[in-house]
Amino acid sequence: MFIKKRFQACSHIMHKIVDKLKTCRLNLNKLIAIQFLNFSHFIDEYFFGFPEWATRHFGTTSKNYYLLSHAMIILFIGVMMWGIKKGSKTAIFLALAVQTVFFTNGIFHIITTFLFSEYSPGLLSQLIIFPASIITYKMVRESKVLSVREVAHSLVLGTTISVLIILSLWLNMAW
Repeated sequence: MFIKKRFQACSHIMHKIVDKLKTCRLNLNKLIAIQFLNFSHFIDEYFFGFPEWATRHFGTTSKNYYLLSHAMIILFIGVMMWGIKKGSKTAIFLALAVQTVFFTNGIFHIITTFLFSEYSPGLLSQLIIFPASIITYKMVRESKVLSVREVAHSLVLGTTISVLIILSLWLNMAW
């Protein structure tokens, strides 16, 4: 009788773990979908003339530089998405950092639209990415895949990268 009760208790715990993994898997698929959504930002920036806009307000940003730098970002996000699909904790950490980059980039686009009294190419897609960023943060926190400390580090990493990207606008990238 004792063994049967123990087995039932263990079986119940295993079912809960499997259910949690299924939920986590669903969340990981949502996390991948959000990364695809982030690609809309590059399209928005490029087709609405971000390189020309940035050149007017900061340093020189050529279309060649924009395309090459963003091709590298897209490659990085693609590898990260593969890691998410495999359930990599590091990839989830990086996905939260990347989403933080997009969120803070959205703040940049809002501020510069008001500051320069002209549309900042990329603002439109950020209106969609803002809620996706909040959903990403909520999913990662609720899944408890990352500790509170790891989440904080990921947010700091993403914000730091975003600041460096914004500062790079003052560099001469005319190649």
